[in-house]
Amino acid sequence: MDTSDFIRGIAKRIENVIGTNLDVSLESTVPKEVWFSQAELIRGQITLRTAEQTENMDVVQLKQFDPYFHNKDHKITCRVPGCLATRKFGSEAKSEMVKRDLFLCKTHREQLMNLVSKRCAEEGVIVDIANFKMTDFKGYTSLIGVLEKALVHLKLKWWRKNAHDFHLAEMLLNTRNFLIITNAVLNPAEVNLNATLGPYLTIFIKALENPKNLQNWLMLLSAVTLIILMFYAITYEWIHIPFENPGARIGAGVAIGFAFLVSRIFNFSFEEKVEFYIVCLVAGGLIGGGLFSRNLDPRLVQQRNDRLSLRTQQFLLALLDRFAALQQRQRAFNFPADSSGNISLNISEQ
Repeated sequence: MDTSDFIRGIAKRIENVIGTNLDVSLESTVPKEVWFSQAELIRGQITLRTAEQTENMDVVQLKQFDPYFHNKDHKITCRVPGCLATRKFGSEAKSEMVKRDLFLCKTHREQLMNLVSKRCAEEGVIVDIANFKMTDFKGYTSLIGVLEKALVHLKLKWWRKNAHDFHLAEMLLNTRNFLIITNAVLNPAEVNLNATLGPYLTIFIKALENPKNLQNWLMLLSAVTLIILMFYAITYEWIHIPFENPGARIGAGVAIGFAFLVSRIFNFSFEEKVEFYIVCLVAGGLIGGGLFSRNLDPRLVQQRNDRLSLRTQQFLLALLDRFAALQQRQRAFNFPADSSGNISLNISEQ
């Protein structure tokens, strides 16, 4: 797969922020697309990626399907409820595995881009979609492999994680999910391209360039994700990475080492001073856990989550009322995901 300079540049920025070489030029970052079977589609519940697949370093396989596989006629309707705009997709046989994209008419596509630009402007971010060309996003799915490598690297940093690492992992995971959703149902080969990947990757790049302010970037990215996917009748809940506390394990390990050193100096055995070892173990765990919790500052983390929820709800309140019918529309798509890397696709027929 040929990859644009724009996409390769993003991969290099991810490497710089992570602080390690992710081998982004390897073939493993270029996904192989696998088609769903008709039986899987009929069930309506499909696993796109599992936690095990996310954590391995083999070639990424992406699930692909035609979201109009069950359409009786040959028309695609605009995804915004009440809009009568349609376009034809041809009469290709389903057995040919022709992938079609979800459709927004010109009016609603422009409305989507205006809303995204307005939300970004509130945070002082200018999104100039007109600057993007079709070729800029060529090979964008290769970023999925890069993001998964970065997530594995962050997970292995258990001995020196900090709040920044958890915020960074949250951004990388949700970006990976957004790209998987884009590949699975949006297929932005033409008109969807700038309206979806353009604004999202613009913000993502700015976040990589200013990683010290990740909390604000997370708020903006989550809001933009909700706006974009809502227009396409897609439901996705932004994933928050739960904070782990390796401090207790680190403190306990250091305490045991200290106790062993003391036992060698004073020449006593474990059986003779078992209480001493237990006290060191407990004390080390408590001290290490407390220091790590202080570094994470849970109060600030909770404030960020509350601020994220409030600002997004305020901005989208009118939109959520207006687009409530999206949840009742036929062929709605829901993408449940979790912090372990699992992401699925549920197709609802209502």
